Amino acid sequence: MMENFRTDFSVGTKIDKDAIAVYLKTVFGYCDGFIPVRMFMEKGATGNQYQQLHWIPTTNLEGMMQQLRPLVERGRNFKMGVYVIPGTTTERNQGKAADIINYPCFIVDIDSGDIESTKNYIIAQLGQPTLEIYSGGKTEDNSYKRHLYWKLTEAAEGTDIKRLTSAQKLAAQKIGSDPSFGSPHQPIRLPGSVHQKNNKASQVRIASFSKMEYDIEEIIESVESMEIMPGIDISPEKLTDKKTPMEEMYKEQVYEGAEAGETRFEAMGRAIGWSLTRHFEGHWTLEETWNDVVGYNQTKVNPPWELERVKKDFDRIYKIHYDKYGAPKLKPKEYPLEGDDWSEIVDDDTPLPPEIIDGLLREGEFMVIAGPPKSQKSLLMQEMTYCIATGNRLLNRFDVPIPQQVVVIQAEMSKAQLSARLKAVKINPAEKALLKRNAKFTYRFTKVLNEDGSKDVADWIDRVCGQDKPQVIIFDPLSNIFDGDDENSNVELMKFIRDRIWVLRDQINPQAAVILVHHSNKVNRNQMMENPFLAIRGASAIQGAYDVGLFITKTSEDTLDRRLFFQTRAVQEPKPMTVHYQDGHMVDRGDAFDRNSGVNITDKMSLDRFNQVNKCLGLLFREAAKGKYYNKNQFCLKFADKYRLGSVATIRNNLNTLLTQGWIMLFNGEQVGAKIIKGGKFLVVKDMPVWDPEDKNIKPNMTIRPTHFVDAGTGDVKEVGPEELDPKGEVKWMVSDYDFE
Repeated sequence: MMENFRTDFSVGTKIDKDAIAVYLKTVFGYCDGFIPVRMFMEKGATGNQYQQLHWIPTTNLEGMMQQLRPLVERGRNFKMGVYVIPGTTTERNQGKAADIINYPCFIVDIDSGDIESTKNYIIAQLGQPTLEIYSGGKTEDNSYKRHLYWKLTEAAEGTDIKRLTSAQKLAAQKIGSDPSFGSPHQPIRLPGSVHQKNNKASQVRIASFSKMEYDIEEIIESVESMEIMPGIDISPEKLTDKKTPMEEMYKEQVYEGAEAGETRFEAMGRAIGWSLTRHFEGHWTLEETWNDVVGYNQTKVNPPWELERVKKDFDRIYKIHYDKYGAPKLKPKEYPLEGDDWSEIVDDDTPLPPEIIDGLLREGEFMVIAGPPKSQKSLLMQEMTYCIATGNRLLNRFDVPIPQQVVVIQAEMSKAQLSARLKAVKINPAEKALLKRNAKFTYRFTKVLNEDGSKDVADWIDRVCGQDKPQVIIFDPLSNIFDGDDENSNVELMKFIRDRIWVLRDQINPQAAVILVHHSNKVNRNQMMENPFLAIRGASAIQGAYDVGLFITKTSEDTLDRRLFFQTRAVQEPKPMTVHYQDGHMVDRGDAFDRNSGVNITDKMSLDRFNQVNKCLGLLFREAAKGKYYNKNQFCLKFADKYRLGSVATIRNNLNTLLTQGWIMLFNGEQVGAKIIKGGKFLVVKDMPVWDPEDKNIKPNMTIRPTHFVDAGTGDVKEVGPEELDPKGEVKWMVSDYDFE
């Protein structure tokens, strides 16, 4: 190893600690768990070839830097490449694709061809990347190879990781770049470290950095709709699975010699495997399974296999299934359909199941709590757990008749995180005794709810509850436990609810109510007024499955209030309400008034006004990211009667309000160059990017600094002075974030 020790330390071997810090904060800033670090001997290094594996906990930036710094120095000194998996694992000594629990960015590795043209093409499709990194290597024409990162608004988890990495592979195929990031455990070079292939040292450096974040659904949709880049020789058919779907395979004839595509052996093996899967899942008896296989062989295989050969393969594949899944489930007993006439149904005096939450949830019912990222879905679920377990009134509106036992299968928080959250809840000694008996939480559940995961859940509930079976079972969130391939498939989602959720509920307590926490897309204010439940992510079938739906969302980016909507099947829907989190509890605001914004969100006209001013702020920011800046008059004329902003006069009134309140300030144009700005005072919002006309890109780590503001008392335009600066010399803004929907 010592023969590889570096003795010359040129500029190319310098370690950039600032770049490492920016990378860690940007990529892993909101991730949990451990960052897998991989160190490999560089190509061209002599002596023993070996690798080192390390795991860095995502505690805080300083802690991560302390543990990573010596590894980067060791890599530099001993000619080892330093890589990270751009995702996190639950524990140390994990690093397989199935171990990744958080995946925070969409990544493209451009390492061949015309680097600049390829980069510009995909940026035009997806938008400005959060990070552009020179990976250290160069192409034959001396162009730096690139790693591009688009940071997500929240890290992908569960089945979303597979969807995101599949989109990464698809994007790579369409632009002719490296498709390796189709797997979530593909490592990537750490910025700030040293690239030393073939004994040529160069720094892995950050070329540009922005604060842009993207919604995962928007990224995936953009990739799927993106055309294949001109000059890339790949047919659209090669971007999809070559195998014929089972539904289509049962319609087609299969011939000897693979004349129609698949061989008889391949087709017969798939048919047997598919039929046995139906048997092991409890849909078919063994006799029905065998009859299906025989029928396929006799009607679709030309010429058909001898039954003795089919039986041999059937038994072989059956053994594989048994070893993998255990004994097959019994097919549920089928009951004849029952019904009666109107009169008999009306005269029936069978009582409704007892209420768990008055006017909201009964025994045996199915509730879904949905909302966009960071809308406090889990806190609402936690408050519901607290109230059901203690008998306290929910949100000061819904009575809980008696305390009942609740179990929560949560797949997001570790033991320490869960402990910190529950410690924030203020309770008295009597409530503590009830919660000890009635409220049970798992620590982060890391499996999907397949056969194995369901068994773990059932065993855990049996251990913690004993004979006292829970009346409410909560799963948080759906995306982390879903065991299908496509959460957007109605068939797969309903199959998961029927074959996993209901089967597990019936095994634990058939009378238990089930609550499922589920993600939605972001909601704009028009959707909020019309029907926010249409924003629930994934297949639409879930809306037909639940008895009670709760949708929680922010009223704006700069308020702690949340708006809560209800959908019910059997009772009258409660009116929407405004809630907020205080002293560990979710409570009813009562007056439905947004204190920070000054908008009564139950007033539709005020809500429309609120939507208009937020769109003004968002447009200013996004236009600046394209190199376009506006004075007040230009902005009014440009966007009049667009994006539902209203007329020139309406926009001017809204801008005057924002200028007076300090949401918008002014700058003189010098910071972005005379070629773009020809004079006058131009509108600026917080963190507005600076456009570089030469590179035709935004300048990394630079924002426009206001030079003037509107005095709220006199309405005069004044220069920014010491009174408008904080102790750090930064301009004081009205808010720190905007809603760019």
